[in-house]
Amino acid sequence: MPIIHSAIKKLRQDEKHYEQNKLVKLMLRKTIREFKKAPSSEKMSKVYKKLDMAAKKLIIHQNKAARLKSHLSRHLNHPKSGLTS
Repeated sequence: MPIIHSAIKKLRQDEKHYEQNKLVKLMLRKTIREFKKAPSSEKMSKVYKKLDMAAKKLIIHQNKAARLKSHLSRHLNHPKSGLTS
């Protein structure tokens, strides 16, 4: 455990940010799962919005967000093409 006051405060902040980021990641995964079950353009826009938000807040990397968008757009264009990810 930290002894210095600023280190104690930093630890509290880190724990708080960790929990907030975890919630964002869980919401993102849930939204992606829902989209994969029944792809539609409305769900795709929701997924894109959540991916952009997570990338903007540096919760996920921008390239990962772009990669996921690319993969998910294939689900919308070819839902029966055998994509299993």
